[in-house]
Amino acid sequence: MDKTIEISRTFRLQSAHRLPNVPEDHKCHRMHGHSWTINIYLTGETEPEMGWVADFADIGAIWRERIHDVLDHRVMNDVIPNPTSENVCMWIYGTLVGLVQAIGLRITEVEVSEDEVSSARLRIDGASK
Repeated sequence: MDKTIEISRTFRLQSAHRLPNVPEDHKCHRMHGHSWTINIYLTGETEPEMGWVADFADIGAIWRERIHDVLDHRVMNDVIPNPTSENVCMWIYGTLVGLVQAIGLRITEVEVSEDEVSSARLRIDGASK
């Protein structure tokens, strides 16, 4: 039986954005902010001696430098031209995929929640294989 360990890390951001492609009378066309919650799901080989897939601190350090410091308390549109939750998922994945591969991990999912009830999830097919 094949067994795969998947780990996850939850991060939070405070960022403003507007959606430039919706009609001007749509509430999301105006600048507004969210308390974003981002869940990153990863898989990799369990390191026998340490007993873990990865050091969560290493994942956190990559996050802080490449995502948090770029987006937190900033206007997302300066980095992601049309920052829908879906596009934020794709941008985070594209930013992190090579960096986590370098430490032996594969991203299986990225979930971006702009509040308690609305989220987008990117699932990467075949990531756990």
